[in-house]
Amino acid sequence: MRTSRKKSVCVVIGLACLTVGLPTAPASAAPPSAVASAIAYKAAALPTAVTAPPEGNGKAFHHNPIIDYSGKLQLPANYTEEELLVSGTADVYEHGADGDVRVKESDVPYTTRVLVRMPKDPGDFSGNVHLEAGPSGLDGLSRSADKVFADGDAWVTVLTHALSSSTQRMKTADPVRYDALSLPEFGQNWDILSQVGRLLKTRTADNPLNGYGVRKVYANGWAFAASVWLTYTGEGFHDRLRMPGGRPIFDGYLIGNAGDYQPVNSTAPAVAKDDPRQKVRDLDVPVVVLLTGPQDDNRRRPDGPGYRVYEVAGASTAAPRAARAYGQTPESFLTTGPFACDYDVSRFPFNQFFQSSLTRLENWSDKRETPPPSQQFERNADGTAKLDAYGIPLGGVRSTYTDLPTARYFANSTDQRYSICASAGAQEPLTQEQLKSLYGSKASYVKKVVREANRLERQGWLLPDDAREIRQEAKAVADF
Repeated sequence: MRTSRKKSVCVVIGLACLTVGLPTAPASAAPPSAVASAIAYKAAALPTAVTAPPEGNGKAFHHNPIIDYSGKLQLPANYTEEELLVSGTADVYEHGADGDVRVKESDVPYTTRVLVRMPKDPGDFSGNVHLEAGPSGLDGLSRSADKVFADGDAWVTVLTHALSSSTQRMKTADPVRYDALSLPEFGQNWDILSQVGRLLKTRTADNPLNGYGVRKVYANGWAFAASVWLTYTGEGFHDRLRMPGGRPIFDGYLIGNAGDYQPVNSTAPAVAKDDPRQKVRDLDVPVVVLLTGPQDDNRRRPDGPGYRVYEVAGASTAAPRAARAYGQTPESFLTTGPFACDYDVSRFPFNQFFQSSLTRLENWSDKRETPPPSQQFERNADGTAKLDAYGIPLGGVRSTYTDLPTARYFANSTDQRYSICASAGAQEPLTQEQLKSLYGSKASYVKKVVREANRLERQGWLLPDDAREIRQEAKAVADF
């Protein structure tokens, strides 16, 4: 039986400071950060209303420009999707003269869209919720659907203000269904995300997962969505806004390819590159930073008891290959698609590493399984990644695609007709002569891939179904 000691903390409610007892984390858990113990916190509010949207055109708005042309999400028979309009009031924050965060404007009304994919039967639910922050048009489920559905997780997407209108595209697509959407100020994001996170852990009829037994809520995001979480943790909102009693709202963070550190509100100045907030601080929950390129120098820091960085060699920023649940075929990635890039866009299976990273995060938080040390690229003096003969970075997280290549992978920076051509990356097949020189025969190639895929699966870099897919792909390669 696990035992724990108690410690006293200060919970700020209004102007009052309540002292409550909290269990001390087990020795193997990520310890609370010094910042967390220094910041007085309060229980995040709950949204004031959760309703179904008007009928409108009868379906939820989905738009992922990278995925939609070649695949559509196919929910398993035991899953359902629920769209909700969530309303409440959120504070807007600013920095005081001492640089600390303070409330600039209180109780600004908002209405956002929350999209929930969950098992129909609570008995099929794993207890894990993955909450994604992002503007309309982005959906991290495309990178993780196979893991989510296989494990019985719930996936929740919260529409956030993105410094440009996050709501206008949806209002244009369906002015009836989304007329009520209102995100007037970027600085509301921090309270909105906290309120939705708390809602998912609260026994209330407004909770779409009420009765499901939610145990953990993990925050994740890619690109802009990741930069939202970078600011959320960097500005101390993880520490400031908590569950009643002081437990964290979010039990871990997956921060993927974060862009610029976001300002605390829409008029706040940009955060300098050398500002310490650019580096992920130690929290009382684990953080995994997942990257397709070398981490910026201003964000590099040593591993901590709750911090890892994984740079995936061969992956591209946009990573167009989606989870199998999207029904894509290899032909989806050819230049015959509507973007007509100069080169075949990359088929590198980055989604598989996104999925295994989510699993590592869960196991780190829930089972106290310490993940491998950070894996980062070898770097040149100018900070760029060192590349091998096939244009693949040296070091970092490896795969069969990098160590047993059948194609050359590179950034398609010369083709700027469509942004996807540059961000999705490109691949160029190796010649028959190159393949024979590397492997001798297809049989030898397949044997090596199977052995490497099995090793990556044992080490946790590939989930079992993804390792199986890699082995099947190797066997389907044309003879040489």
